[in-house]
Amino acid sequence: MKKLLFCLLLLAVAFLTACGGKQEPVDLIVASDLHLLAPALNGDGSFFSAPSPEQDGKVIHYSNEIADAFFAEVTEKQPEVLILSGDLTLNGAVESHRVLTEKLRAVQESGVQVLVIPGNHDINGTAASYAGETPEATDTLTSDRWEEFYSEFGLQQAASRDEASCSYIYKLGPKLQLILLDTNTVQKGFVQDGTLQWLEKELQAAKKKKIDVITVTHQNLYTHNKLLSFGYELYNASALRDLLWDYGVMCNLSGHIHVQSMADGVTPEIASGSLAVSPLQYGQIHYEDGTMEYTTAETEVAAWAGRTGVSDGNLLDFAKYAREHFMEVARLQVRSAFAESELSAEEIALLTETFAVINAEYFAGRPVKTDALEEGIALWRRQEASFFLNYIESMLAVRDNNCTITIGK
Repeated sequence: MKKLLFCLLLLAVAFLTACGGKQEPVDLIVASDLHLLAPALNGDGSFFSAPSPEQDGKVIHYSNEIADAFFAEVTEKQPEVLILSGDLTLNGAVESHRVLTEKLRAVQESGVQVLVIPGNHDINGTAASYAGETPEATDTLTSDRWEEFYSEFGLQQAASRDEASCSYIYKLGPKLQLILLDTNTVQKGFVQDGTLQWLEKELQAAKKKKIDVITVTHQNLYTHNKLLSFGYELYNASALRDLLWDYGVMCNLSGHIHVQSMADGVTPEIASGSLAVSPLQYGQIHYEDGTMEYTTAETEVAAWAGRTGVSDGNLLDFAKYAREHFMEVARLQVRSAFAESELSAEEIALLTETFAVINAEYFAGRPVKTDALEEGIALWRRQEASFFLNYIESMLAVRDNNCTITIGK
């Protein structure tokens, strides 16, 4: 009897080995565009505290606190992996990278594997300190130092590495793998030819073994908004799209555009909104039986501030503060555009608030509830054709990108 049981056990092991083993369910968290500025470079935060169109509504002066609140949530939720898809820092300052890697090390020590790729803001930029009365140049991270700072967050754990860039593969089990594509250390916004060759070889192997693949880029695989294309979509996106389509890649995860958005295609793409922009969203992914489910979550800065004894009133009501900061940037843009207009102050105020609300909902990936905005939308449509009007129409046409998204079988 014992001999029979032993033989059956051997047969079971042989079967699982031949099939590549059983794939267990996996939970991931993906976030993008943290734009961290180290406290030593931020000073008292006054340089960024006033809303400014140049910063696109990012709450830079609280980026360190946002990071701490977010990483606390990740540590509590304990996914198998945390993916950060680029623009980890505001401007690539070495000090910001140093501060961030300390935080990532703590997350990894809690049992969550951290995987990162660089964004266009992370390397070879013009870094500055804002601690004084005027910005002053400071050391910036160069491409050749990327591994020095971040090799322990993916590259060291890689099942395969690309020789042409800092792209790599991370295995999440026998039937699921992540391919993180570096599109910035060599040329910003490009997948290198050598990387495409490496990728095709790896995708061929994965397809042969019936392994599901999820890719990650910083820049986008598709144009998510026709008015926001140049510089957002990868410059050679078509070559990458062809490869991902040919080999049945499940999904591409990206960021960069700061909008919570999904683009349909043979290979669908989910762009996660920026952690530095209201509503401070990130993605939660559950993979099981060949299907991935993506849902959004908002970083609860106020709850973190309350637990840690923070007294700053902005942090204790941060969802409201960050949204107002973001909306004020939109208001400034409209007021500037209509500075010489013959419209009344009341009409300009209506146009301004209508645009600010629509823009805030669009970035959050939520469909705009137009009932309360009908008067403002009608007034916008009576204006001459402009970028603002076209942009509003594009935002109103967007579906709900903040719902649960299921991809797979």
